[in-house]
Amino acid sequence: MKISENMMRNLPTMPRISALVTLILLTSFSNISLGAENLLLNADFAFHSFDSSRTGAPGTYRSGAVPCWNSDSYGDIEVWRSTRTTQLRMAFPVDGVVKLRPGKRFSQFALLSELGLDHGDRVSLSVHGWQSKPEALHAAIHCMRLDNQSGTYSNPPDARVFPKHSRGELVRGPSYTATAAEIGNVRVKLENVEVVGKFTENADRSNDEPNTIGLLIEFTNNTSEDVWLYAPCVSRRPLAEERLTAMRKRPRCIVAFPAQCKNSGAASHCISL
Repeated sequence: MKISENMMRNLPTMPRISALVTLILLTSFSNISLGAENLLLNADFAFHSFDSSRTGAPGTYRSGAVPCWNSDSYGDIEVWRSTRTTQLRMAFPVDGVVKLRPGKRFSQFALLSELGLDHGDRVSLSVHGWQSKPEALHAAIHCMRLDNQSGTYSNPPDARVFPKHSRGELVRGPSYTATAAEIGNVRVKLENVEVVGKFTENADRSNDEPNTIGLLIEFTNNTSEDVWLYAPCVSRRPLAEERLTAMRKRPRCIVAFPAQCKNSGAASHCISL
């Protein structure tokens, strides 16, 4: 859309301003693409530290867990306020950074329905970090599928026989990984990853189709030194993008306490977990 200088001179002051505003808005919105959102929950690593109540230490600028993210044990990772870290120099301002301990993993799972994805869609992953050795920080996208193994199984002394594909276990399907060869500040990217999947509705027969129902975004550290990561971004785009607006907002409250918390009177302890 172009407006000539003669047209602008002939416009009165107010219509001229309105025309300029309209032109700016059209230019801005033309650069916005569908799917340009971050599909991850709590990608800025916001957290509340409970270490002070657990250990009596005053440091509330770090914690051993991140809401909406998973690790095998509390303390496998350490999330810090970015302003309190001196190990790495961020490429841009962020709220939190995660230190991933040697041999540990850090992940987030979501159903395709939560992400607004379907079989055949393509996604990309970008994450910034710091590593002291090449290829220390591994980024992966796993297509998570339902177990549809052929054959049957039984559980003696129960004589009943069941098809294996009826177990409904969540297993890993096609996986995609990426690393960075540089040392120091790095950016790891996975691009144009296809969400592979196909379903055949048959309760009596198994097949080898990758019936993907969700994605697992996983970061691992396979070295003996700590690695850092921040600003992960998963987008429905062929190229990896960063610093996108979050598509999903993280939960703001606890809807209900688990039954074991109510029965044991340890509700406050469950909150801290």
